Amino acid sequence: MLSKAFLYSGSEPPRPMELRSGPLTLWFEPHTAFLRHIRLGDHEVVRALYAAVRDQNWTTIRPQVTLREQDIRPDSFRLAFDCVCRRGAI
Repeated sequence: MLSKAFLYSGSEPPRPMELRSGPLTLWFEPHTAFLRHIRLGDHEVVRALYAAVRDQNWTTIRPQVTLREQDIRPDSFRLAFDCVCRRGAI
């Protein structure tokens, strides 16, 4: 069965990346730049972090994310990306 993402866009989004920095773990979604399930050891401390751009009707404008750099190591990570949100006058 085809996913909603495939039906809407014609392709599957990139898989989330599991990242670690010392005792901190999280999931980074490369297609939205969301950080999810931020955990300190066994405890989730933040469910999600993201920046939303909204139009005059309060509709969220989907970002176009370009991952510029990634340095992922067993106990640290560094990501650099550009994020552009455009729709109509926004």
